[in-house]
Amino acid sequence: MHKIYLFWIALLTESSHRYPQVEFFINEVYRVLKPGGTFLLTDFGQSEELKMLKKHIKNAQFEIVKEENITNEVIDALRLSTPERKVLINKIIPAFLKGVAYQFAATEGSTTL
Repeated sequence: MHKIYLFWIALLTESSHRYPQVEFFINEVYRVLKPGGTFLLTDFGQSEELKMLKKHIKNAQFEIVKEENITNEVIDALRLSTPERKVLINKIIPAFLKGVAYQFAATEGSTTL
């Protein structure tokens, strides 16, 4: 049986929550993972979405080794990395899109963070 470490947060870090049929994604990961391999999944969602995600994980025969809410750590990392991300946004994003980019990047001071 493959093992999975499941970390969930209240902010976006990954995209499996956008997959129309996440169970196919999880089954494919299980299929291609080497025997004894480990799959690290970080995503976000409401409690019902997370329950469904865990159901798909268990149905795929993964063993959930650890599950942890890492919201606070992600928020801290976003705050700490805001200066570097703002420099990048200012360098590559046209002025009229910078506000949207700050929101999307969850920079400190944006309503996203």
